[in-house]
Parts: sequence; structure tokens; C-alpha cells
Amino acid sequence: MFRDRTHGGEVLAQEILDFFGDDVGAETLIVLGIPRGGIVTAWAVAKALEAPLEPMVSVKMRAPWNPELAIGAVAEGIDPVLEPEVERSGLLSSEGFSQARRRAEADLADRLETYGKPETSLKGRTAILVDDGAATGMTVVAAARSLIRQGVRQLVIGVPVASSDAATILEAECDQLIIPEIPSPFMAVGLHYDAFEPTREEDVRSILNWSRSRRPGQS
Repeated sequence: MFRDRTHGGEVLAQEILDFFGDDVGAETLIVLGIPRGGIVTAWAVAKALEAPLEPMVSVKMRAPWNPELAIGAVAEGIDPVLEPEVERSGLLSSEGFSQARRRAEADLADRLETYGKPETSLKGRTAILVDDGAATGMTVVAAARSLIRQGVRQLVIGVPVASSDAATILEAECDQLIIPEIPSPFMAVGLHYDAFEPTREEDVRSILNWSRSRRPGQS
């Protein structure tokens, strides 16, 4: 159990440091958080590793028949990622898929406008992709595939808590997967935090401004 997203990031950061040991190579590291809540968790990781922090936008793709039901995710430069069960079931028609994709890509464009893209070149870097948790893992998968497409040299995925199904899926998408807690049974990410209120837009902006102000050459 974590106190809040920051505490989750601190616990995650310690496990990441233990993994890298003396080979942390901070000059090539970059931490990327998935807005909104993942930015708070990633902030704690970036501070512990003394690495730059950037946003990595990934959004849920929602079922046309139920906007509350996530059926996959999209991120920049990749094809949509569908939930394995959705792919197996055949319940999503080609028309339904196209409708869900259009809406998700519109949401993605809005979030990219709000949070921006990584301003630091990712090519050849060791990227640490962070979210505050993974129930199905689809938004993290989409973000991971986008980072691979952008040329990262090594990809580490870190979340404080995840379901065992999500952990299995994520393990296939990265060079190293770090998850401090994989509880069983798993009900929801928020149940593993004492405080899990929605992250405010102004908090995300403040964190990203903090990170960008610490870059070399910035005042």
C-alpha cells in the first residue's frame, strides 16, 4: 500500500536504482511519465535518479457502446493497441473500431496540445516509462511502442502496482519491467493507495515546468 502517487514513485525509484546499481548512467537516462497521474509518480523517480522528466502521452480507446469501457489505447506514431480479450472476442466491428479510433486520436491530439511531446531527443537513450499503476496495461503498452519507434536504446517500464495480467503483457514490451507490488487478487489501481485523488492539470504543468527549468542552459 502506498500513501499517494509520490510515495509510489519513491518506492519505485529505489527498485530502479537497485536494478541499475553503479551503472545508472544518469547522463543517458530520461524519465517519461504518462499524464496525468503518472507524471506525479514519474517526478519522484526523476528526482531520485537526477534525470530529466518528460511527458509521454497515451490515451485510452473507449468502446463505442460504452464510453466508460476502455478497449485499448493510442499513442503517437503507432497503430492502436487493443485489449487481448477484445481482439479475441470479435465483438468490435470494423465500423466500431474506426469510430473508437477517431475519438481516441482526437483525445490524443488534445492531450498532446496540453502537455506537449518530449523536448529532449530520445534516440539512443535509456528511457524509464512510468505510470501510477497498470490494471490492463494498455496505455503503458501504447506509450512503450511509441518510445521504441522513437529510437530509445533501452526501455525500462516501471509502475508501483499492477495486476498479474498487466505485468505479463508489459514484460514483453520492454527490456526491464519493475513493479514493486503485484497483488492478488487485484481489483483496481486506486485501492492500493491511501490517497488517489484525480491529479490536477495545474499540478502536471507545475511539475513539467520544474523539470524543464532544470535542463542545461535554462535559468
